[in-house]
Amino acid sequence: MNNAAKMKYPFFVSEDIDGFFGLFVDNIANLMIIVTTMIGLFKIPAEFVFSHVLPGIALSLLVGNCYYSWMAKKLAEKEQRTDVTAIPYGITTSTVFGFLFLIMFPVYALSGGDGILAWKVACAAAFINGFFEIIGAFFGEMIRRITPRAALLGTLAGMAIAFIAMTPTLEIFTRPQISFIPLLITLLTFFSRLKLPWHIPAGLIGVIVGTSIAWFLGFMNPEALTASYKMLGFNLPILSVDAVIEGFKNMGPYIAVIVPLSLQNTFSTMQNVESAAAAGDNYSTRNTMLMDGIGTMFGSLFGGCFPAHVYIGHPGYKEIGCRSGYTLVDGFAVAMVCLCGMMATLSALIPREAILPILLYVGLVMAAQAFQTTPKAHAPAIAIALLPHVANFTKGQIDSTMKALGSNIDKLGVGALGKVGVHYQGLANLASGALLSAMLLATIITFLIDKQFKKAAYTSLVAAALSYFGIIHSTKLALGASPQFTLGYILLAAGFFAVSFHRFDVPGKDTQASH
Repeated sequence: MNNAAKMKYPFFVSEDIDGFFGLFVDNIANLMIIVTTMIGLFKIPAEFVFSHVLPGIALSLLVGNCYYSWMAKKLAEKEQRTDVTAIPYGITTSTVFGFLFLIMFPVYALSGGDGILAWKVACAAAFINGFFEIIGAFFGEMIRRITPRAALLGTLAGMAIAFIAMTPTLEIFTRPQISFIPLLITLLTFFSRLKLPWHIPAGLIGVIVGTSIAWFLGFMNPEALTASYKMLGFNLPILSVDAVIEGFKNMGPYIAVIVPLSLQNTFSTMQNVESAAAAGDNYSTRNTMLMDGIGTMFGSLFGGCFPAHVYIGHPGYKEIGCRSGYTLVDGFAVAMVCLCGMMATLSALIPREAILPILLYVGLVMAAQAFQTTPKAHAPAIAIALLPHVANFTKGQIDSTMKALGSNIDKLGVGALGKVGVHYQGLANLASGALLSAMLLATIITFLIDKQFKKAAYTSLVAAALSYFGIIHSTKLALGASPQFTLGYILLAAGFFAVSFHRFDVPGKDTQASH
């Protein structure tokens, strides 16, 4: 009998329940945004969203979660370890907002209010996103190898702070009377390592207690719960190849947004694989990206108009003690919610504040990992990688505020905000292509810390090229999209090349390792 047969990998442990609640609420939260925006803003009939869109998303999420659960099992058998944690999988918040407001909204507005056409273009865009992932699978391992870990993990830390930790924190502090008891349970069990009696999962208790408090204090609406039952009903995925083809025919004006979004999602997958490796689970970049690409393309052909890929947060779930069961249960649970029209019922039954503390924990662990698993000297590189994501979050808050007031930046003017100290143009420039620009800036700083000036110069030239085509620091894809940044990065490269001819002392070993 071989060693693989002797080793018994615990496919499901009690800690998987906590991980499930964290991943489940994050996926459901994004699905709620999708449903409310498509129905409320794009005027797509609710019946269409529940019958055409959600089942396609469900198919993609189910296939992906099952695959990554199996992938964890194979890695455990290969390395003879029982502590392997599956990579989380889903639709990220940044992807949801990117597709809704950078692709679907312009299509909806320019087509005179055709929400169905906006859905078709988004399906085609998701298909392209999956294609980019598949192409990237053959270069991902090389990019991971040459990119400093501080750049890969620093970018994820920025996303974790801005979108995984910040939003739950704001909601937690909006209704502390509901959320603080679940937060207390989360902090004591995950940070202080206290065990609940009879090994009851902390996430389950937090949800039950928070939900009970919310209903007792009158924050929940019984009428909304009753009304939600009308949407219940089983919907099988519908093959929508014609919709994808129609989307391709109408996507020309929006390719400038679709390509950068696809590139960002492709790099995000690589970064999440690196994050898992830093936590101790070294998955194949190629296999992961191939699965992400195939899953997204497959889902888009059935109406799933949002790309799915490996999710930020693996270190947090590993810290909790999850194995692979949490992703498998999440895949089936989210699929059932989408296929059975249960989205409205869940949102009416369980308050988000009861589950958000788990997400806050995951976000904090993600941010901490970047500093804990890279050389101390590279901390400034991680710090600069946070800034584009903070800018992206801040810009989103400003845009949403202006929208609520019936205005936008075009009506108000950048100058008006500048007079009160809000540098909106700088926020917009830094936020555009945040994932890639954060990685490039962190890479430059890492190379400078290690006195590898030629590498810093080459990285600056890459940034110059990306800004020239509008992939970073621009909201449009075009030749010469951001000439000021192109020139700026070229000047940086020239300066770094000039300095590279100066003789420096060899840095210490603690600053040499970038991976």
